[in-house]
Amino acid sequence: MLSILNTKLETDFSCKLDLGLVVDTSQSIKQKNINDLKTILENLVQQFDISNDGTHISLETFGDKSVIHKLFDEPDFFAKKSLTSLIDKGIDKLSRPTRLDLALEKADLEMFTEENGDRHGVRSVMVLFTDGRSHPKDTDKKKYREHFRNIKHSNSYEAQGLDVAFAVDKTRSVEFDNFRLVKGFILQLIDALTIGPEETHTGLILFAKQARVISISADNRDFKQTTTATATRTWKKQ
Repeated sequence: MLSILNTKLETDFSCKLDLGLVVDTSQSIKQKNINDLKTILENLVQQFDISNDGTHISLETFGDKSVIHKLFDEPDFFAKKSLTSLIDKGIDKLSRPTRLDLALEKADLEMFTEENGDRHGVRSVMVLFTDGRSHPKDTDKKKYREHFRNIKHSNSYEAQGLDVAFAVDKTRSVEFDNFRLVKGFILQLIDALTIGPEETHTGLILFAKQARVISISADNRDFKQTTTATATRTWKKQ
């Protein structure tokens, strides 16, 4: 994730979103990558029309606990400069372990709510930055599914399902043990989603010197089984 996104983007997204940034700040991210992570987030923010009538952004970080630094309805942050300053100050100290379950719960119950500025009729989008599996490992997967479903339907925006793409660094810098953790994490998330022709669609992007997109047939009846099998076969080749 850090490698593929640590470049200045050239595309300007004119779409109007309520965009929730949910950022892993656990120790597995490593202190040396903090500046890269900030750059990625700041570059992403620069692509949108951040204004009262445009895109609104909320920022949440998580490690051993989850903290929302900014809600959607805070006018002081309807400007790119204030958002990039918040990112610079809000992402600093790393903690452990990685409580993805708490992060999704807070995003569902606090971030993507009408009371906190999630707008009726505006598409809600969550971008999750993380590097591995949640702890504890026995987290109830049904909770993941419930939180994803609630966020999808948070503001009555008419949509059939989620489109989820996983971008995975497969260079040697990741190291084999970490690569296995990423594999397990992605399969865990896939298992928590409701995947089907009219529901969530998934894709997998593996990148090193070049990027490879692994697509799943839209005609397959069992999306979850196909996605899981494809991901497993891909990692077995490494």
